[in-house]
Amino acid sequence: MRYAIRFDEALGKELQRYCEGLVDDLVLELLRCRYDLDSGIHNARKLVKEIRAVLRLLKPLQSESHFDNWQLLKAIGDSTSHLRDRYVGHDLWKTLLPHLGAQADAAAVTQAMNVELTRELNSEHFQHSVVETVEHLQVLSTLMLQRKQTLLLPPPVLEVDKDWLAEQYGHLYRKLVKTSVEAKGVLEAEGRHEQRKRGKDLLYALRLCKPVWSGSLKNLSRKLSDHLEQLGKANDLAVLEPVVVAKATADPDGLRVWFSDQRKKIWQQVDDALLPLLSESETRFSRRVRKSLG
Repeated sequence: MRYAIRFDEALGKELQRYCEGLVDDLVLELLRCRYDLDSGIHNARKLVKEIRAVLRLLKPLQSESHFDNWQLLKAIGDSTSHLRDRYVGHDLWKTLLPHLGAQADAAAVTQAMNVELTRELNSEHFQHSVVETVEHLQVLSTLMLQRKQTLLLPPPVLEVDKDWLAEQYGHLYRKLVKTSVEAKGVLEAEGRHEQRKRGKDLLYALRLCKPVWSGSLKNLSRKLSDHLEQLGKANDLAVLEPVVVAKATADPDGLRVWFSDQRKKIWQQVDDALLPLLSESETRFSRRVRKSLG
């Protein structure tokens, strides 16, 4: 269960307890992969991103072992990525089917994709990969438990208070604003990658102050979550496109244009809706967070 920070207590210790609670949740999800793989992988990947986002927020508090901790979190993410891609690719393909009717290759591509995805998920090779991955995740989860108390070790000279924490939020906010301005109008997935990462950093870090956040921060978190989900969908479309187009024979170029148009619509919608949410200065955003902290 997620630890709820008590902002009337010593903040440094509360932040350490919060991070330890996230690690405990991550370990439980990795254990759950043994009997509920799809859900366990999905939740574990979100928790890895959240822990990394919180560590970016609290970077000055990380100990000398922070590099090893980051590498361990990366290893967990890398170990689950191929399984995530398989399941997401299958689910995304099913949502695309109703929209392919006007494409010249719709019928042939649909049949070929359905056969391939079903065969892949049921193949002996894939099932063996699942077993190996789950076993490896159990080892990584044990290492994560052993290191959880080393995630944060505040230097004696650093005063960890609400003012300091609000300032750290301002830094994450500034990075998201910068990458979002740079990404505006960019029409390829690679150019949006940094924007998604910085958005997730702020989104997941905001959950730390959820017990006390204001209505405006709650609204920002909800809308940011929606926009990042859309950016993720555009990225998944970019990953799925070459797999689908490779099966087209009548008009592969038309299919590429269709995929491109879908992504452009998403990116334009995100630009139009997200940038107005990021119009205040870093200082003003920090003040808004500080006010919520009490």
